[in-house]
Amino acid sequence: MRNYIIRRIFWLIVTAWLVCTFLFVLMYMIPGDIVKVMLSEETGYVDPVQYELLTHELGLDLPLWQQYTQWFGNLLRGDMGVSYWTGAPVVDEIAIRFPYTIGLMIIGLVFSIIIAIPVGVISALKQDTFWDYGLRAWAVSFLAAPSFWVGILLISFVVTTFRWFPPFDYVTLFTAPGIALQQYWMPGILMGVRGAASKARMLRSTMLEVIRSDYIRTARAKGLPERRIVFVHTLRNAMLPVITLFGLEAAYMLGGVVIMETLFGIPGLGSLLIDAVNARDIPLVMGIVLVKAFIMLGLNLMIDISYAWIDPRVRYN
Repeated sequence: MRNYIIRRIFWLIVTAWLVCTFLFVLMYMIPGDIVKVMLSEETGYVDPVQYELLTHELGLDLPLWQQYTQWFGNLLRGDMGVSYWTGAPVVDEIAIRFPYTIGLMIIGLVFSIIIAIPVGVISALKQDTFWDYGLRAWAVSFLAAPSFWVGILLISFVVTTFRWFPPFDYVTLFTAPGIALQQYWMPGILMGVRGAASKARMLRSTMLEVIRSDYIRTARAKGLPERRIVFVHTLRNAMLPVITLFGLEAAYMLGGVVIMETLFGIPGLGSLLIDAVNARDIPLVMGIVLVKAFIMLGLNLMIDISYAWIDPRVRYN
């Protein structure tokens, strides 16, 4: 296990470097001139002298390889640069918005787990019954419906029926958990329900496969309680493929949180990314994308390691 973790960390570092390099090249291939945009924002006129001065100040007059070397060297020291528009360090900008995004993701994942496991278990145990058909139809419906469309419908329904409006001043899950749950319940459910639909379908399939296994029949023949058979022997072994979906769900939420934060006005990384892209704030865009990429790499490592804890048959050399 130790050697496996060391190898995975090594390849994680290599992957992170490739992501950094690809992102840097991709951002500087985007057409347009950020200096001209910044200078012409108010007057619509670009002074050649100011253009040269600002280009030199931002370091955009250097060769691309030299810009990359400086940027990557600063990144290794934890310096992601300075925002073109606000003038504040990118790390500080991300640190302010990060708790909102992580809090929303945690609430969405919790709702996803709370919904997915009972739905998958009931659907498998009640195979080919009314409950099974109804829960499968629910799962397919939420997989097919776009989250932003469902979110707009839900907001319209709640606003017109209950006169409830999304709050203007959000708190984080870590500073005021109770208030945060009241504020994030709607986007959290929207994010969790879609993820729960895919995991419930997978859990149903794996549970049906495990239920037909020889050791489950042996457990029943020995007279073990049905609840122990379902939740200890069946569910634990059926959860292994579903764990992979949790990693994919985290990736989806990192992307889908952009839509939810924009839709509900949550001041997280998603809405900050939209503002940075619209303003062509390259350092801020790269910083946000890198943070999300590093989170995904870390989650994938944790998921792979958790396989051995969930299933004793899994061993890494």
